[in-house]
Amino acid sequence: MPKRRSNSPKKKQQPKDRSRSRSRDEENNGTSKNSNNRLLFAAVLGAVAAVTAYYWRNDAEDTPWQPRPSDAYAPLKKISGVLIEDFVPQRIIDELRYQLMDAVNGTCAAPTMVCFDPARVDVATGEAASLLPPWLANATAAEVVERPGASHCVQGIKEADAHAATASVSFVSSRDEFVAAKAVERAVQSAVGLPGSHGLFQQLLYYPEGAPGYASHRDCRDDAAAAAAAAGGAAPQERAFTTLLYLSDNASGDTDFPTLRVSIKPRAGLFVAWRSLKNSKCDPASTHAAGPVLVTDAPKLVLQRWYERTPYLPGPNAHGEPWTRCSLGEDGSVDSCRTYCASQRARAASDALRFGMEAFTAHKSGLDPDARAAAVEALSDALSLLPGLSLAQVLLAHALYDGAEIDEARICDLCARFLADYPSLKGVSEDAEVMLEELQCDGGLVERHRSLALHEIAAARGRPRAA
Repeated sequence: MPKRRSNSPKKKQQPKDRSRSRSRDEENNGTSKNSNNRLLFAAVLGAVAAVTAYYWRNDAEDTPWQPRPSDAYAPLKKISGVLIEDFVPQRIIDELRYQLMDAVNGTCAAPTMVCFDPARVDVATGEAASLLPPWLANATAAEVVERPGASHCVQGIKEADAHAATASVSFVSSRDEFVAAKAVERAVQSAVGLPGSHGLFQQLLYYPEGAPGYASHRDCRDDAAAAAAAAGGAAPQERAFTTLLYLSDNASGDTDFPTLRVSIKPRAGLFVAWRSLKNSKCDPASTHAAGPVLVTDAPKLVLQRWYERTPYLPGPNAHGEPWTRCSLGEDGSVDSCRTYCASQRARAASDALRFGMEAFTAHKSGLDPDARAAAVEALSDALSLLPGLSLAQVLLAHALYDGAEIDEARICDLCARFLADYPSLKGVSEDAEVMLEELQCDGGLVERHRSLALHEIAAARGRPRAA
């Protein structure tokens, strides 16, 4: 039952006063501007970019990466690699295979555009400094399309479509979109210490028969562009750790580490993980490639996820209609291509989250008296589709908290769920704690959500939780 806020709520005692009075007069007088501005900033950037940027500049090597010594894989010792057989039960492998193949044959089919990223770009002009194949360089205005974050995008060119036809597929999903993927997340935390709150979007990868594989690369980001983005407040995505869970048995398509002279053959249930950063720089030893899949082999299926050194709060899924990205060598040759896509449910949730973020921003700016209600509706819609969208959880809690009448139980649950995953996200977690304190929520609610997560971890690995 909705209740009217008390004018004199209990405030959280801290060395520095971070609490906010909940009286309407004080709110109108701007006494909560600092907290509101923090959340406004988070909403505008979509992923609490300022927090990530702060950690980008922190060179400390303290991370949650804590693999068990028994799982260490000697050939990948230089990058702290681990290898674990039969990582999760077969039923989880089967479910992930089903979800991936369903996407490949449905929502990920027929990409709408193909983009080609040059190996080198002239810093002064932003133009490609490597050669472009003639069919790309001479594309007509009708064939050229635009996509944020990509370059040289075209449609309707047969040479481009031919490369897309043999591309690998990345079906991008949020952390709770599929129960099986959530179980893998819990197993990863149990095995190597990386919590789901440090992870980026999960990618279910499909390499068709005859796929050329994926060119040699490093997953991590320490380049000048990423550093500049961090300085400007954008989320840099260091990609400090990589995890792979193979979902198929293959005679080809090995994961090769050329610097270490190591090759890993795909086997369903095999889990491999490694660190890509060393002293806050990309470690050359982490360079790896996906070998070609023979035309006589089965498709290669993998669940991949990158992890950050610190908590990462993702915004909306950036992938809507399927599209293909290819990398170009300096001589204009096409190195490798990958098609990106997301489920219809993820697209709808992302659209609702984007609208909710815009409405939340308008509400906090005070320009639209109806914006708070619009934010509540949109963010609620996003969570009805994907209940684990943490950014939607915390923004919805704030939007509800700003109303004249509030549903205390709902706000308490939203904040507790958020804090169970993000107990120490600078500024944002502090605000959630303040709401819990001022609404006098059940003190054990966060711990119950956290305990449930620990039981899920144990269940995912198929063994009892340690006392």
